[in-house]
Amino acid sequence: MINNAGLGYSALIEEIPVEQWEEMFAVNVNGLFYCSKAAIPDMKKAGEGHIINIASLAGTAGSETLAGYCGTKFAVRGISEAMFKELRDYGIKVTCINPGSVQTNFFKRMDGSHGSSNKLQAEDVMEAILYVLKSSANALPSELDIRPLMPKGKKL
Repeated sequence: MINNAGLGYSALIEEIPVEQWEEMFAVNVNGLFYCSKAAIPDMKKAGEGHIINIASLAGTAGSETLAGYCGTKFAVRGISEAMFKELRDYGIKVTCINPGSVQTNFFKRMDGSHGSSNKLQAEDVMEAILYVLKSSANALPSELDIRPLMPKGKKL
């Protein structure tokens, strides 16, 4: 199972509408919880499974105007770590993947936030997921960070 739903809003913490704050937590954190909670019993019965949670490098360091988004992605990382410790003895792998900026519609929602000129592509994240899924039965890649190689373009 891949928990990949996510959205974000950019605003100073005292200016972000409560509705946007709650929406980020509902989608980014609660969605992961509800989907995982539903899938885990069947994985335990099968004695195997793999849950991949897509967090973000924004979950590794806070950024101004992104407190809510960063908070949700910190939560995804913490939940992922707790889950892998809870589930590994049942043969269930849990991996948290932390992409940097990915070329999606995400930044169109945020006024003045354009990210880097050389963002990751969706295919890069897909390749990371495939890498994790192809790991040997005894290997547990619990967390993986991915970034663009040259975020500001090639130096001359």
